[in-house]
Amino acid sequence: MADEQLFNQMLEELKAIREEKKIDLESIAEKSRIRLKYLQALEAGQLDKLPQVYDRFIFKTYLNELQVDEPEKYLSVFDEIRKPEKKQTTFFSSKPKQQTSDSENRFIPKSVLLKISYAGIPVLITIVLILILINNKSRVPRQPEKPVKELTAQQIVKQAAEKQASESRQTTEAVKQDSALNIIIQAKGDSWIRYIKDHTDTSDFILKQNNVHSVFADSVVEFTIGNPSALLLSVNSKKYDSLAKPGQVITYMKVTSKGITALKAVFPKKRKVVKNDSTSIH
Repeated sequence: MADEQLFNQMLEELKAIREEKKIDLESIAEKSRIRLKYLQALEAGQLDKLPQVYDRFIFKTYLNELQVDEPEKYLSVFDEIRKPEKKQTTFFSSKPKQQTSDSENRFIPKSVLLKISYAGIPVLITIVLILILINNKSRVPRQPEKPVKELTAQQIVKQAAEKQASESRQTTEAVKQDSALNIIIQAKGDSWIRYIKDHTDTSDFILKQNNVHSVFADSVVEFTIGNPSALLLSVNSKKYDSLAKPGQVITYMKVTSKGITALKAVFPKKRKVVKNDSTSIH
């Protein structure tokens, strides 16, 4: 009876604290998600109307909402008043405290469960997606390695020659693009050609019929040409179809980026044939 009286006095004290702080039971019920009727029964000392599994949790939550000093003092009184009832209703009398503790630990408010669910679901989804990506990556079939084709010596020489020819063409194109003067000579018949490029580089050759020769220079090319009437000349895309009359030779021709700027063509002098009219006496 002493314990019950002490417990009732404690409940009156707590109720006075609640009313002094102007906290109503409805607000506690809304925040804690505990039914209002359980809180009302608790303050009235009607512990038999509380669920025995969660009665201690309800009382502890009630203390937390009131923010009382030394809540352990009130909990110890509550434990003493509820201890006889726990012993009568338990099925295993050897470990009543362990059962009460386990029951309290199993009870989690719905608000806490919702928060845990909202926080845990995105993490779980992320883990599942990572596992799916790893699994799909491991299933990607490897492409079979293609066997290396061995080349014969003849094929190697052929490829090297083609590469050299390609590089030569590229070099020619590069020189052509960088040069200020591009001359293309086409031969309709055999012609002898001699030229000096940029006053330094001299070339002397016979251009055979239907052959083409290109000259790239920075500023000027000077020519001497035999049988120039058999040649077609292009200077920076400017064409010259007739350089001289048939039978003439060009003793001097100057070509710049503007075209043919000087040309001297002459007929070669015929050599005189000296007849020997002397009579031999035998």
